[in-house]
Amino acid sequence: MTRSLFCILSICISSISIQAQNASIQDCIGAIPICQPVYVESQSPEGKGNIDEINPDFNCMQVESNSIWYTFTVNNSGNFGFLLTPQNIADDYDWALFNLTNASCADLYDD
Repeated sequence: MTRSLFCILSICISSISIQAQNASIQDCIGAIPICQPVYVESQSPEGKGNIDEINPDFNCMQVESNSIWYTFTVNNSGNFGFLLTPQNIADDYDWALFNLTNASCADLYDD
């Protein structure tokens, strides 16, 4: 009897994982890790991904639109900067920087 119950549970668990949404580079949990001094992005996805991380009550941005998420880890003290250079000079980029040192992607919407 225990063996049958185990098989039924494993089938249920498998079907649940199939239903879950996949994270994309348009979601915080699917962020592209930046490990090099210069990074060039060649993609330009549309939309906001599968997870709504932006809460307009806690953020200056009203919506997440045409986004890509990146992550990096600071391993030395000092100044940090980045430069956004569009291929088309008429393109306009809005961006936000989140400190997740003591938090996770799941904390973004409520914090």
